[in-house]
Amino acid sequence: MNLKNVRKASLREGIERRLNVLSDFAYVVRYRKMADRISYGAVSMSDILTTLRRFVAYPGLTRAEARQVRAYYAPYRVSTLAHRQVKATSGDFHPAYIPAEMFFAYIDPYMNNRKKAVGLESKCMFDRLFPGIPQPKTLACRINGYWLSSDYRPLTFDEVAALADAQEAVFVKQSDDSYGGYGVVRLTHTEDQPLTEALAETVKAFKGDILLQMPIHQHAELARFNPSSVNSYRIVTYLTPEGKPYICTAVFRMGIGNTAVDNFCSGGIMIGIDTRGRLKKIGYSEDGTITTEHPVTGVRYEGFELPSFGRALKLARRAQLMLPSFRLVSWDIAIEEDGTPVLIEANLTAGGTEAQQITNGPFLRNMTRRIVKEALKDSDFPKLRGK
Repeated sequence: MNLKNVRKASLREGIERRLNVLSDFAYVVRYRKMADRISYGAVSMSDILTTLRRFVAYPGLTRAEARQVRAYYAPYRVSTLAHRQVKATSGDFHPAYIPAEMFFAYIDPYMNNRKKAVGLESKCMFDRLFPGIPQPKTLACRINGYWLSSDYRPLTFDEVAALADAQEAVFVKQSDDSYGGYGVVRLTHTEDQPLTEALAETVKAFKGDILLQMPIHQHAELARFNPSSVNSYRIVTYLTPEGKPYICTAVFRMGIGNTAVDNFCSGGIMIGIDTRGRLKKIGYSEDGTITTEHPVTGVRYEGFELPSFGRALKLARRAQLMLPSFRLVSWDIAIEEDGTPVLIEANLTAGGTEAQQITNGPFLRNMTRRIVKEALKDSDFPKLRGK
């Protein structure tokens, strides 16, 4: 191909990409009501403008790529924003990336009973929700202003403080509406402030229900990445209509520096896990930083064999069967020093897709078409013309 033809091809591709961005922009304007469903309520002008900016922020797809997306999701009309986001960050393209508007506005509410989730996502209830599932040891919890022991007996705050004072460290967790590491505080004994005093200040700052837990002593292999944070597996399961739990995706999360949390949106790193339980080559941070080894400890990612990964998958499948009202759940699982998987959190609704797809490919893997067909069968999701 001569230089003239190269320039023509480059110009044609540039036009295709710009047209794709304009197409996505027109999509969100035309179907803006879906934003109401995603946000569970009214959407402000600021929210709309933010959404529109996101739709034009990423480079467009080529005409061939856009056709693949349309063909994959036919008869439904989808935007290509998710595909553009992933490709812009990781360089990878696959038509099966799940569009955010389809997942959050239709698939997630179809699969998961959001009304039930309001009460069941309370961390104070996890011991009862998941009997027999290993979890961090609970010292006490505060529900509706009342302090209770791990077996739900009434306690005074002085009794709670005494329980905490006997430990080297405790975690105080906001029971509801905590995400991305928000609402999690680690307390230890220091020369400047006794643990009991720090506890009194912390629980006073939290207005709602809270949970006091013992720290997890994580597996030595996972501590190699970042010893100060509990580095965990995010595993997503789907409960099929036949009652079989299916693993959709799994990623590894770890913190950076002197932090107690490993969350992606709190500055942590996320890396895809292959089907053999080994890390992929590249780690991603929310600010766009790409690494192949931990920036502080220098531990390389590619091929790293994760301890007890098979056992963690087994725990996720077992826990999924305990909550059939929620068929698409994101589980956060840590590994104790003896190799025991421990359930940290269950995200019963809106577990997120963007970071998982950037690190590990299509969110729903081989179940994508099956789940879309089931969840959207009788919905009003926009369809392609003539379909």
